[in-house]
Amino acid sequence: MSTGFLSLCRAVLCLCPILLLGCGGEDDFFEQREAARFEQLVDEYFEGYFQNNPVRATEMGLHQYDDAIGPIDRDQIFGERSRLQEQLLALKKIDVRFLSQDDKFDYQILDYHIQGSLLQSNLVAYWARDHGYYDDLICRSIDALIQDESLPLETRVRSIIARENLVPAILEGARDIVETANRNLAEIAVDQFESSLIYFQEFLPRAVEGIEDPALLEEFVAANDGVIAAYEDHLIFLREDVLPDADIRPLLMGRQVFEQKLLFDEITQVSFNDLLESGEQELTRRQEALLQAANEIDDQGDLRAIVGDLANDRPADDGLFAAMEQAMDRAAQFISDRGLLTSPPGMAAKPREMPSYLRPVMLVSLSTPGLEEARPLDAYLRLSVPEVGWSQDRVDQLMRSYSSSALQMMAIHDGVPGRYALVSQAKENPSKIRRFLQGSSFGDGWALYVEEMMLDQGFLDNDPGLRLEQQLRAVTAMARQVAGMKLHIAELSFDEAVEFLMEEAYLEQPVAESEVRRAVRKPMSILGGMARLAIVQLRDDAEEQGVSLKDFHDQLLRDSLPPGVHTLRIWSRPELRPPLEAAGG
Repeated sequence: MSTGFLSLCRAVLCLCPILLLGCGGEDDFFEQREAARFEQLVDEYFEGYFQNNPVRATEMGLHQYDDAIGPIDRDQIFGERSRLQEQLLALKKIDVRFLSQDDKFDYQILDYHIQGSLLQSNLVAYWARDHGYYDDLICRSIDALIQDESLPLETRVRSIIARENLVPAILEGARDIVETANRNLAEIAVDQFESSLIYFQEFLPRAVEGIEDPALLEEFVAANDGVIAAYEDHLIFLREDVLPDADIRPLLMGRQVFEQKLLFDEITQVSFNDLLESGEQELTRRQEALLQAANEIDDQGDLRAIVGDLANDRPADDGLFAAMEQAMDRAAQFISDRGLLTSPPGMAAKPREMPSYLRPVMLVSLSTPGLEEARPLDAYLRLSVPEVGWSQDRVDQLMRSYSSSALQMMAIHDGVPGRYALVSQAKENPSKIRRFLQGSSFGDGWALYVEEMMLDQGFLDNDPGLRLEQQLRAVTAMARQVAGMKLHIAELSFDEAVEFLMEEAYLEQPVAESEVRRAVRKPMSILGGMARLAIVQLRDDAEEQGVSLKDFHDQLLRDSLPPGVHTLRIWSRPELRPPLEAAGG
């Protein structure tokens, strides 16, 4: 890793002294006034945010907008853009000098979130060039209701019917809105729509089998049949009208927009070239560590053959979910025994089949109850499984991704102490901003960090096969970052990025393709490796100051502050900067 990037981490991510800083200050008139104004603005912002983003509201456990989907047409998209601009102006009227330090952190997160949302709408604009944007919104809107068990099934089905009845018009409108499609996005969209069609034909009818009201069931069947017909028509449109005329030029975000998204979405300021260079260096370092881990297993063997042998050690296809459940139990018990983290109660998550609409872009997905749900509900670790009609070779390729070591790492990554622990702690945070506006890379970085931390602490006696798998996943994270960044400056084509991941990270082709698809549609999802490095630096700084590992973990998760929020150089207003001494100098 470059010394410049290390210096950046050390200079900007001095976490613990800030986290332990109190929110004191005099109870004078100005502080009370600005605190009240900021609180009111935050409440108004999220009221408008969820009203204009009803699918996100459902995912958060807020159900007043469960009958709507949006934004899905130009009026809604432009209306949300105007709302964001108005909120940004209102935010600038707050006299931040009188805010508490905690409110200053929240102010900065909200400020950049709004600017990032405007950037996404104006310049990235997947709504204007990706049919998959609409499929993703539709399927999320339905699946959020299926997964949310806080409401009776009949209540949720009525909302599903209301949302399904909107789908034909949404897809018809998408044909006019998406005027010029990129070929990579169009090909991904075809795969998405094919998988989503299976979701509506097979998965969703099974999920609502418990409906006892015949009239309601009949109404659902009619609405669902309408969705299926609309999806079949749209697939014909994509294959016959969109793909032949799709723009063959690569999809470029470019260095400047990437840097802006990095700043606004992740609150991290580093040049594109420096981040790419540090990623390449860290990839090389991780590949060397991977080779060393392989030598611990067989110092005469070929690395690729050793990795292949690791993939051959896997549970039977019908034992996948049981093996994952056992892996999660082992990880949770170790955390409890060693006292490395205040673990959430009970099992981390229950294994469940991945909805088909997610399979083109995800191998594993954690589904948790909305952060605003009033009562505890089950979480699910959803695993991609082979689809009907797949060739045996394709089935074998997918199932090789579920080796025993890989399953254990997935359990750590997405369960406890990984993503499930992160979500559980965020739920308890009193700040709406920190509950609702978590950056994606922080969650990915935390999950990658705990994979290595667990083995460093002696989990399963630092089993050589498990260490090899962990290093392989670390290599994958950095290869994903490098390939994704090069993809967005046209240094790699889509196919070349897939080949890069297969060669550099030893991924099977279906998994490599899923990774590149995700990098195309969600560029910031590739930055987990960067966030992991930042968390390691924060931990090392905390340990130097005598903070225990458990206290560091608990504080980091409890505060729910992305590492970049402590960057002293990039506060949007000078008055927001914490005192230098508060940041440990």
